Amino acid sequence: MGGHFLQGTALRELESEMRQIPGFSPCRSGIIRGRPEQMQPASYGELERFFLAEIPPSRLTVRIINLKSRGEVKEFMFRSGQHKKRFREICGSGEYDFLHSDHGQAAAVFLLSADTFLWGRAKPCITKQGIRYRKMAVHGIEPDGYALFCAAKEMCGGTPRLSLSELGDPELIGDRLLQVILTGILISRHGIGIMAEKEEKKGRRPEKTC
Repeated sequence: MGGHFLQGTALRELESEMRQIPGFSPCRSGIIRGRPEQMQPASYGELERFFLAEIPPSRLTVRIINLKSRGEVKEFMFRSGQHKKRFREICGSGEYDFLHSDHGQAAAVFLLSADTFLWGRAKPCITKQGIRYRKMAVHGIEPDGYALFCAAKEMCGGTPRLSLSELGDPELIGDRLLQVILTGILISRHGIGIMAEKEEKKGRRPEKTC
């Protein structure tokens, strides 16, 4: 990566640690879809560090580092109890094989299910073959829901929908919403199995793989 953003501050060492990941070459993409090399099972913190090493220096990088220094970015995040329930139900239904074979679409479902209004529009458009965005009517959606919608489409590839700059702007994306989107990004890279790992670490029996 290029020069440090936090030179001369107390967060300089934390930024350096996140950049120095042995054996990993950043692709310097300006969007959030890229995926790292195949890796062994890792903790949330390690997966997050790999993501930061892959993207170029940006406001998002600084924002995540600041949140991490305050202990606010430390685990996979559901937006609410209802979000967790919706996502577990669709994963546990056994009707959608793509959730296990296509990490991008699995991440998209995770994000679409985070907002009640958005999920009401999205759920009828999820088929066994995948997500039919063209059938999804999202007129009247709130800003947070629209951000989730754009992030979900980004996970599925195609035209970039959400930039690193937008993710780095706290006026556009609140802290908790950013943590939810970060979880979606990590799912897009490593699959829904990482959510099962979270449940196991808390001493709970994981429900299938999410």
